[in-house]
Amino acid sequence: GEGNTGMYTAFMQNIPEAKFTSLILVHEMLTQPNYGGKSTTFMVHISDEQAMNQLRDHIMKLVKVPVFAEWTNYLWHTGQAVKLLRPTRTGGDIKLWTVDLDADAWTRLITGGLAKSVLRLS
Repeated sequence: GEGNTGMYTAFMQNIPEAKFTSLILVHEMLTQPNYGGKSTTFMVHISDEQAMNQLRDHIMKLVKVPVFAEWTNYLWHTGQAVKLLRPTRTGGDIKLWTVDLDADAWTRLITGGLAKSVLRLS
């Protein structure tokens, strides 16, 4: 409705050769993640490397501890195992992930990995 118009960003591309205009509305939860509390954001999965690096970037902005590139694989797989990162059902061929922006939960995941020597400070 009208009250929600500010919650979306419009991405429009006019393709005159095809007489076609593409419009995608993206919710602000994807374009402007809230790192100040327990929130949710989404990630578009283009490639494994891109998605994993984007997850690490979100976590780096969220927690108050360093997040090293070497930890990315652990964060990706363990985040899924504890449901902080979940595949999102979509209506097409787009691959989308839901990310819980819970600083305490991600910090526990990191400290648990350090305690079990799965992660190393490097």
